[in-house]
Amino acid sequence: MPVALARAAAREMTLVAHARLGLRAFAQAPPSSDASYVGGSKVALGAVVLAIAAVPDAVFLLLLVPHAYVVLAIVLSLLDVWAVVWLFGLYGTMVARPHDLNSGLVTLHNGLLQSVTFAPEHVSDTIVRGRIKRRSLPRELREDAAFLGFGDIPILQIDLRESASVDHAFAQQHRPVRRIFVASDAPEQLQARLHALASSAAIRSPKLG
Repeated sequence: MPVALARAAAREMTLVAHARLGLRAFAQAPPSSDASYVGGSKVALGAVVLAIAAVPDAVFLLLLVPHAYVVLAIVLSLLDVWAVVWLFGLYGTMVARPHDLNSGLVTLHNGLLQSVTFAPEHVSDTIVRGRIKRRSLPRELREDAAFLGFGDIPILQIDLRESASVDHAFAQQHRPVRRIFVASDAPEQLQARLHALASSAAIRSPKLG
């Protein structure tokens, strides 16, 4: 099997496997922490909206599409169902993959879709940006930056002294970045944790920085 196809199949199976967790998390939100980033996400809400619309959409398609193309109407209806499962699965991966702040390196996640790993001593500055979207950022801030987040959720800006590599589920290449915008349920706590990790790393390696 080609590598790209194998990656796509693994990604889709992972999303399906996490759909139940996403549905459960939407029904009962997990507790917030400096490592979580699901509280304000609109991903699960989008899945609910699609789920509510799936049945009437299917009825309209069967009524509007000519009888000779009824198979097409059924396929389009199944795609609606798949989109619901996909979004709940993505939300589930966001719950299952919080930011990793305990391994010596910092790994920030955006569910299954993206991750960025860097050494804590490479953090030069952090800014709590509040609830913003990527398109609302000035162009100069978006260049050579990674944006990890969905919906109306607080964002922490992290500037690095050295480039970190962005791992994207839809691309095999790793893109270097020096600035990260990352979603967080508790951005001030995440900010404090990062600076504490950076200080500890500096103490252990005084020649760094």
